[in-house]
Amino acid sequence: MLKNFVKGIADAIRRKEGSTDLISPMDFAQRIDNLQVGGGTSEDKWRYFDISAIDTSNQDAKDFVKNTLLALWSIGIIKESGTYIPCTTATAYTYVAEQNYKVYRVGFDGAQKMMSFMTGEVVSCEEIYNIFAATLANWGGVEITKEQFYDLTT
Repeated sequence: MLKNFVKGIADAIRRKEGSTDLISPMDFAQRIDNLQVGGGTSEDKWRYFDISAIDTSNQDAKDFVKNTLLALWSIGIIKESGTYIPCTTATAYTYVAEQNYKVYRVGFDGAQKMMSFMTGEVVSCEEIYNIFAATLANWGGVEITKEQFYDLTT
């Protein structure tokens, strides 16, 4: 399981870099720091949420978390053996779907575009979020700051 998790991170780094090189896990932090960010993303459009209060033993809530992770969120934080782990959407989805792990926090870039599952039109992630906002709040999802999102001590 840990091997697949580490491979998923390395694959994501390679995709962003456009490389095929093997990457030592010891180099992950530096490689991620070196990634160029741009192409229409804007830091002020990112939104972060604490979803730890959502009871994913409820199948509807679990499906909501899985499907919105897949459809909307760009990054997640899961908890494994008492440790918080930042991860990509695909990794978070896999762990939630197959391992019943809990996702504690999620974030997305509201400026990014995606196809609306309802209309088939290309819209911003912010527009998609607005469709889910009430459901997220009703199940206990709370908007947090970037600093709170990345504070892995809480």
